[in-house]
Amino acid sequence: MPVDTDPSPSEPTDLPAGWPRHWTIVGLGGVGGLYGGRLAASGADVRFLARSDVDHLRRHGLELRSPWGDAQVRDLAVAGAAAELGPSDVIVLATKTTDNARVVAQLGPLVGPSTAVLALQNGLGIEAPIAEALGVPVLGGLCFVCSAKEAPGVIVHQDYGLVTVGEHAAGGVAAGATARWRRSSPPSRPPASRCVRRRRSPWPGGRSWCGTCPTTGCRWSSTPGRTSCRPIPPPVRSSRR
Repeated sequence: MPVDTDPSPSEPTDLPAGWPRHWTIVGLGGVGGLYGGRLAASGADVRFLARSDVDHLRRHGLELRSPWGDAQVRDLAVAGAAAELGPSDVIVLATKTTDNARVVAQLGPLVGPSTAVLALQNGLGIEAPIAEALGVPVLGGLCFVCSAKEAPGVIVHQDYGLVTVGEHAAGGVAAGATARWRRSSPPSRPPASRCVRRRRSPWPGGRSWCGTCPTTGCRWSSTPGRTSCRPIPPPVRSSRR
């Protein structure tokens, strides 16, 4: 189903002081393409390491279709080998975990004195092998998002987008919100004027549905015949046992 987006998509903004200067996105699927493309569109220094479609991406860039606002990212810094890119402050690993042994073994040229890895992958226990292989701090990320690669250079984001991040520590000890975690976290939420306010129901027959605006975190509801946001009161928790 088509989705109406905010008529005033966000403009590129200056990133907060202390943010990593160089990002390398490894993998250009639904996850790497979405978050890497958004970083690039915001003005961050982002390079992409792709297994396929390198020539296409260099010629045509990356197209994002999203309820956050569509975007076309031109002049991508994209390569098929890590040696072509050089060291990076943050390596975002967004490939399939089944290929980690091969992929991680090729990432040596991306590692510098201040490099950290953010693993946005499925699976449990993936951080320790990455840390051992590269000798750098590793953060694990859990993405709650509906996004997919529809065609070469085309990422279709349907909904959601929250990323929960935590730093890996040996032995599974909780590391808390470390300085590295704070440095890799996004800026504050954009103003409510950027909220995705108009939507069509994705359910057959236009049944009622509700959710959370992926841009601002506002809760909203849509019913048949209504396509505008309306607030939903917070749930009331019963004290009965």
